[in-house]
This record gives sequence, C-alpha cells and structure tokens, in this order.
Amino acid sequence: MTEPASVVVARQLAVEALYRLVPPGRRTRARQVRAVLLAAGVLGTAGCGAGDTVCPAIGYGSVLVVELSRDWPAGSGRSVELDCDPACPLPVVLLDQPTPIPVPGMPGTPAAPTSSTPAPAPDDPVLELDDDGTARLALYVERPGEVTARVRQNGAVVAEVTVRPEFVRVDGTAECGGNAEARIVVPAP
Repeated sequence: MTEPASVVVARQLAVEALYRLVPPGRRTRARQVRAVLLAAGVLGTAGCGAGDTVCPAIGYGSVLVVELSRDWPAGSGRSVELDCDPACPLPVVLLDQPTPIPVPGMPGTPAAPTSSTPAPAPDDPVLELDDDGTARLALYVERPGEVTARVRQNGAVVAEVTVRPEFVRVDGTAECGGNAEARIVVPAP
C-alpha cells in the first residue's frame, strides 16, 4: 500500500525544516549527549536487580545477658560485676524525671577540670540482678572478647566465671545484620 503524495511531501518538508533548525554540528552533539545520558542511566541501574538486598541504615547493638544457673538458692541482695576485655561500657540509668544540666559558671556547678587533669578510668559496671537472676548490659557496637562475671552478695564475691562470649543475632537478616545477644551463665558456688 502506497502513501498518498501529500503525506510523503509533508514528511520531506518536516525533515528539511528539522535540518534547517538544527545545524549538522549540533545534531551530532545532541546525539552524543543522548548516548552519554542513556549509558549513564543503564550503568546507574545495572546493580538494581530483583535479587539485590537493600539494608536499612541502622546501627545495631549487642546485649550481654548474665544469668545465674538454676541450682542457685533463692536470695536477695545479689549483683554482678563485669570485667571486660576491652572495657565494658558503664550501664545507662534511665531516670523518671529529667535532671538539670550543670552549666559552667553557675553557682553550684563544679569547676571544669583543667586540660592537664586526666579523665578518670571507668569502673567495672555493676548490675543488680533481677528476681529471676538475670542482668543485661547494652554494648551498642563494641563486643568484648573476654568477660569475667563476679556475683556479689552483700558485697562479698560468691561466684566468678570468665568466658569468651558468643554473640548470636536475635533479629534482622543474615545479609543486613541485626541486634546480637550473648549469654553468660554463672554456676552456683
């Protein structure tokens, strides 16, 4: 089937008008720009296949759980002292009421230490055991290689155990990670 002559003439006129509007040098430049943009789009989305994993931007933490073995007798006044290598962070105490922030120079605010005063070394964290004989310490990103847990009752050490904690992921995915937990069981004395 042949096209009517008017359609053929209209196409020729459109092509001639296009060539008059865009000189040959610019046409070549426009083709190059289109090719570069197309290549950038293809390369930019090349890794976005259906099988790729997208992970959230979350900083996962770890928890160290210390628990007394089942053969411990019932008792109260027990706490657990942790000695970590590298150092354990101090436990965070959540307060019911906000506390005023000390402002340097205000009456009642201690003077700021001079720069030559070394920062005090952190003490080993001491955690109170729950009624079920467990205590938890949030570690955030650090994971100690070795932990010594000392159970104290009325101030005296009644049991001690040193372990290399094995952290196990408790949520999240294998590809993206997740929160981890390590359990230390302290045997009865």
